[in-house]
Amino acid sequence: MVATVHAIVLVDAARELGALTADNKGCPVGVLLPIANKPMISYVLETLSRSGIVNVTLAGSNEDSMRLLSEWCRSGYSGPCVVDTLCDGNCGKAPVTLIRQLVPKLTGCENIVVMEGNVVTDLALRAQMLAHDMKEALLTMVVGKAPVETGDSGKSVAPTDYFSIQPDGVISVYCHAQEKLRDVRIAEACLSKHVHLTIRKDCRDMKTYIFRRNKLSSILEENPGLTDIQKHLIPYLVRYQLVSSNKVGNSMATLDRTSSTNLTACSGSESHLHLQSMKHDFQQQAHAVIAYRVPQDVYCELIDSLASYSSANRDVLAPHIASKFIDLKPNARSDAFIDSPVEFGNKVTVGNGSIVGRGSTLGDRCSIKRSVVGPSCHIGASSKIINCVIHDGVNIGDGCHIQNSIICCNAVIANKISMKDCQVGAEVTLADPGNYKSEEFFD
Repeated sequence: MVATVHAIVLVDAARELGALTADNKGCPVGVLLPIANKPMISYVLETLSRSGIVNVTLAGSNEDSMRLLSEWCRSGYSGPCVVDTLCDGNCGKAPVTLIRQLVPKLTGCENIVVMEGNVVTDLALRAQMLAHDMKEALLTMVVGKAPVETGDSGKSVAPTDYFSIQPDGVISVYCHAQEKLRDVRIAEACLSKHVHLTIRKDCRDMKTYIFRRNKLSSILEENPGLTDIQKHLIPYLVRYQLVSSNKVGNSMATLDRTSSTNLTACSGSESHLHLQSMKHDFQQQAHAVIAYRVPQDVYCELIDSLASYSSANRDVLAPHIASKFIDLKPNARSDAFIDSPVEFGNKVTVGNGSIVGRGSTLGDRCSIKRSVVGPSCHIGASSKIINCVIHDGVNIGDGCHIQNSIICCNAVIANKISMKDCQVGAEVTLADPGNYKSEEFFD
């Protein structure tokens, strides 16, 4: 076990999935939404326990959500982590406020892991912690690939992170933006320190961090205005590492002087902008902020949209990944996962990359392909389910064709309904046969 590390999991994450939780009938907490029939938060706890981190605090701002999470920890979680909860209804959307409350109390810890509760990964945090200790870093953050841009508008499917990462892994520039920027401001001290800077937008902050506890505690105490991790804390720490005790006057005040760098050359299909400084005054970073790049063979995703939620449900069932996430053994004939007992009708097909939850009933000649079917569901005769996420207790009638859709718990879909790219809320009943496309059904 890693005795000197405590983990803080920020459970206000996944608020972008509010359409699936807002009605409070099904799963009112985003991090308790199921992925392949397991609560999202369980993936985070498994990642921590695999790395020997067993002391975990779930921190959030919503009292009802935290109460439900506490109940789940008591009755639904049986892993090795020792989990407690912290709720501060006054912090709003200010996660650093929660961290600021906890850090001074964790006096027995040299390092603190901070993760958001919507991270699904098989990343070995031990490797990240080793890199953190070897470089004596103040912050080591996981950096993955940015989502692929889609659509004619060229807009990214998620906020954009701008990085400049040095060959030794030191992050010299970091900027988080809700949309693409035309310019990014760079500290003049940074331009003086590094001969070359490459601004890249093909990387993404995966919201998994290791902090040096003592230094973080003093920084947060001295700077009460730091409230957001990506907007405030990380940019501050990136600038803070430029402070050198060997130089008089090289303080945070002088580091606030910036130069504006145009990013026009970094737009469109280009993902890099190269800058060259006329000065070179490189020294070993005093309080380094380090990037730990996600290895190519490691799965690491943020569940921050309906699209990423659907994709993650399919991804963790893929043959080359499933063994890392799914406790069941695949069916010998189809590589599907069946959580017995499940009642099968005649000529039922359950294809690769699918899972069927315990207590479900599959009617005659129904077909399930690349989909998640939750516990205690009923799929009617001759119905076809393709690329779908179906939560607990859903009843789907006969002769339905449902594709690329999310159906929340205890919903009822009548006979002969065709549905594509839809979301159906908890306990909603669709009684009228017909064809539905790109629609949402919530009470």
